[in-house]
This record gives sequence, structure tokens and C-alpha cells, in this order.
Amino acid sequence: MNHFHDTAGWLLVGIDQHWGIHWPTPIPTPMFFWELVLLHPYSFGSTQAGTVQLNGGNNAATDQYSSPLLWLHFPIAPDPLNMLFPLDVLFGKHKTWLPRLSVLIEGKPGAITVVPGPLSADMDCWVGATLPSSLSLQPGTVVTTAGWADYVVAGLRLAVEIVQYMAGKAKVVKGRYPNGPPPAAPASYGWRNALKNGSYMLRSDAAGRRARSTFRNTLAREFASRTLPVGIDRTGGRVSLERLSNDKCIDWALKGLGLDQDSLMANVAAGKPPISADLPGYVDKVKGMVPGYSAVEDIVKAEREGQIDVTPFG
Repeated sequence: MNHFHDTAGWLLVGIDQHWGIHWPTPIPTPMFFWELVLLHPYSFGSTQAGTVQLNGGNNAATDQYSSPLLWLHFPIAPDPLNMLFPLDVLFGKHKTWLPRLSVLIEGKPGAITVVPGPLSADMDCWVGATLPSSLSLQPGTVVTTAGWADYVVAGLRLAVEIVQYMAGKAKVVKGRYPNGPPPAAPASYGWRNALKNGSYMLRSDAAGRRARSTFRNTLAREFASRTLPVGIDRTGGRVSLERLSNDKCIDWALKGLGLDQDSLMANVAAGKPPISADLPGYVDKVKGMVPGYSAVEDIVKAEREGQIDVTPFG
């Protein structure tokens, strides 16, 4: 019997692949890094059903439950010196894979383990996609039996994600190395030399100052490109930020709210405001920005209804 997901679950361990920049070297080297994910609680995620409690009062997790960050997430190969790994923590995510289409929780299908029992495979963030590369634990006792239609949906999702991964990886490589494949990681890169290479950051000479400055500037540019409507311009041998075109700025704003132009037009056609609280994805996006939002929301609601008293000392 497949277990339903709720906020008592944990992502135990996972592995994914990210595009990063090796540091500190005289010339930072872009390359792919393998990264390890450990121990992420389900209580830190969106798409929780606060009105449906499972296994002693834990919020139910609905289909495509997603975390807003992935902490305890760090590079392991070719070595741990990925300059961009803090951004992989902030912008990484894992999400459930298999829906239970016939069981609706607050109007959405329930999320269940991929195989019978408490263990499951979640989809972790990769280059441009999410792939089922992590082991999670759902110890609850609320169970069901997955149907063939549920597995068909999961299979279609996986196929789409694989295509996105291949396209995203090719796009990254083409953007950095338009005339050929990226070079392999130098033989000097590896855990054996990680401390030696990392010592650049501690040096007090010009090389050390240059390494620290490169780290700060690179991280700041990459962070800005993921949070603001700007891109990174690498033409002419210089690296700088440039504002996106007006059309791309609009797309960036809509995507940040979990919206798209089709859903906005559908709202207008139905006589609703373009952006409304019941627009699909909007509420979940806002909740997902705050870890544990749903849990806090439930406490406030219970206090208002007189079910609990959170006043200090009663």
C-alpha cells in the first residue's frame, strides 16, 4: 500500500547535477558539479493542505508538493569548490512525483509514495529540470493503492522532465561554449587538492584578494540574474549585468508569481481581476516563499476558532 505524503516526512538523501563555477583559480572555470542533498523536512514546503490533517495533526501534502529551498546541499564531485552552491541551496527544490488522482485534498490530487511502503523517490532539481534522484521517508499510516492512471501521469511527467534536462543542459553549454563542448575538469581538481585550492581564499596577498573579490562578484551577479529582470553579458571579454527587454521583463514578473498570460486572459474572460487569490498557482507560490507558512496559518486559524490558546502561561 502506498503511503500518503504529509508534513512529517523527510527527504533523506539525494544527488543532482548543477552548472557551477570552480574557485578559486586565476581564471574561474565553469563546469558541471554533482551535489549531495541531505535531510530536508516536509514541513518546509508549499502545497500543503492545512484543512486536512493526517497521522496526528500533520498537514497533508498535495500533488507536486515542493520545497522552497534545499539546505544541506553541497558539491561532492569533482570537488566541493563550486562557487555557486549557495544559490543551489536557495533556488533548489524537490517535489513529489506520483499523484493519487482519485483522492482530492482541497481540490487537488493527493501525493503518495512511488512504491508501496514508507519509502519513496522524490524529484530533485537538476540542470533545467527535476529528476527522481532522491530517497524520502513518509512514516504515516494513511495508505492507498495507486492505479494505472496515476503511474501514467508520473511517467509522462518524467518524460517531460528528461527532455527539459537535455534541453537545459545543452542551452547552458551552448551559452558558455558556443564553438564546442566544455572542457573536462582539470586533473588537479578533486577532494585531495580541495584544501590546497581553497587556501587561495585565506591568502593575504594580491592573489588572495583577487580570489575573494571574484567569489563575491560572481555570486552577486548570479544571484541578481535569478532574482531580478537582468541577464549576464559576457561579450567583449567583460562580465556585466544588463536589463532584459520589456517583453522578457513582463514574462519574468509573471513567472515570479506563478502566472502566465493564458491564465491572466482566462481570469479576465471570466470577469475576475487579472491577478486574484484563486488563480491557480498564485497562492501556492506566495506560501512557498515562506518555509512553514501553512503550519503557522493553521495555528492562527485554530486560535481564531477557539480550538487552542497560544497566550503565554494560558
